[in-house]
Amino acid sequence: MWTDYAGRHSGVCLIFDRTKLDEAIRNAVAPETVYADRMTYSEWTPELGEAFTIELDTLGTLGVDRGLLAHIRTYRRELFFHKNLDWASEVEFRWLVFGETPTPEFVRFGDALEGVCVGVNFPGSDERTLWYLAETFGISAIPRLTWFNGRVGVQHMQKPDTPPTGGVNIDAILWSGDRTRELEIDDGA
Repeated sequence: MWTDYAGRHSGVCLIFDRTKLDEAIRNAVAPETVYADRMTYSEWTPELGEAFTIELDTLGTLGVDRGLLAHIRTYRRELFFHKNLDWASEVEFRWLVFGETPTPEFVRFGDALEGVCVGVNFPGSDERTLWYLAETFGISAIPRLTWFNGRVGVQHMQKPDTPPTGGVNIDAILWSGDRTRELEIDDGA
């Protein structure tokens, strides 16, 4: 996962208490619009293929928007909660929210954050910022995952002696691109 999704082992993984995060999500949006479940993994089957096919007659009868929404609701498990068997070594749980607009939903996660860990190539220039964020949420240790001959090892990041100065720039940690964001910590209180 770190190689594919976190900049060649340079990323941060947030560790949540699933029950608390589920509660925060359902409190932030209409609970009936939330679908949550573990991912399943299997080889491709003809039944899975049905999820990726929609009849033109259905769109003609219901209209494009209603037809697509009905299809997504019918096949949400296959579309959003299933992956190929190649990914079966993962342990993944997902939340799907059907919002009113095609924009991200932002959820105050409050006390659901239990920990963070970083990849072996997490940049030293971002360590002060990460420690600041971690301590804001009551996290006192940050493991650095290492890999050797296919085995996972753990080292703990050393806490810096001084806090970050000049604001907290989380762009390099959480986003890619040219955006720069100053962060005020919102702990949901």
